[in-house]
Amino acid sequence: MTTETPTTKKYIIALDQGTTSSRTIIFDF
Repeated sequence: MTTETPTTKKYIIALDQGTTSSRTIIFDF
C-alpha cells in the first residue's frame, strides 16, 4: 500500500536573486 496520493505533487522552488531582478522558478515533478 502506498501513502502517496496522485494529486500530491512535489515542487522544487529555486530562487534566483539577481542584482536588479529576482526570478522564481518552480519545477513540477
